[in-house]
Amino acid sequence: MARLNKRTDLLRGVRVIRRILRKLGLSPQQFQRFHSFGTDSVIGRPRLLEGQGNIAIGDRCMLRDGVWLGAYPHLFPELDSGTPRIVIEDDVYIGYLASITAVRRVHIGQGTLISNDFFTSDHTHEFDPRRGSPRYQGVISKGAVEIGRNCFLGYRVSIMPGVTLGNHCVVGAHSVVTSSFPDYSMVAGVPARLIKTFDFSRGDWVAEDETSTSGAVH
Repeated sequence: MARLNKRTDLLRGVRVIRRILRKLGLSPQQFQRFHSFGTDSVIGRPRLLEGQGNIAIGDRCMLRDGVWLGAYPHLFPELDSGTPRIVIEDDVYIGYLASITAVRRVHIGQGTLISNDFFTSDHTHEFDPRRGSPRYQGVISKGAVEIGRNCFLGYRVSIMPGVTLGNHCVVGAHSVVTSSFPDYSMVAGVPARLIKTFDFSRGDWVAEDETSTSGAVH
């Protein structure tokens, strides 16, 4: 009788855990398919998850509804198959309708805040007019995407293949980032350009034209 009660209690506990996971938008099976999935992290519904075994998500992350995470290591099998292609570190927030795909590597640093309609990818389709539709052509990678720690990316930002953003960068809404920027950069535009840099001596963001003229001889 005692053994039966223990089994009943265990089954109840399993059902409680499953209900909690469903409320969080994840099933126990999906935890098993990820390369790693941190504690207190949530992925909203609806969502599209492809190649979870090549996706690593840290602790306390929030990925809002409509996210597409796609990792496709079979397109570049020469790389280490045990290395996750998408890495989202601890305490990252990503808004609604984000699209993040990788064949090599997309890395988002700890504490980064990303607004809605975000796009990033480390690859693109080949487009040779002699070969018909790009749908049936291969993909090419122009390099990994690296987004540093504690960055803030505004509404509808796109980070293109091969871009590295340093730590504590700010990207203005609707920007398309096609080149890399160092730590403490504020960028905006299509394509994005440097507009401000954080000046620790002033404790403020300083416009790029002011920075370039501050050392001029009058």
